[in-house]
Amino acid sequence: MHPDLCAIELNCLSLLSEDGSQRLLWFTAPVGGDSAEKLELLAVLGSQDVGAAKQSGFTLR
Repeated sequence: MHPDLCAIELNCLSLLSEDGSQRLLWFTAPVGGDSAEKLELLAVLGSQDVGAAKQSGFTLR
């Protein structure tokens, strides 16, 4: 749950190395929802405080 963007639905694929000592988690947004747009927005915003923008009346689209 993201504090500003709320729930972001993700698919998770877990890949293990041959000996099982390493794991790669691969997250993707499901087709048809708004999760892909939310992830793109997070990539642009980084660690900026979105709450400050909401308080100033700025609308995220």
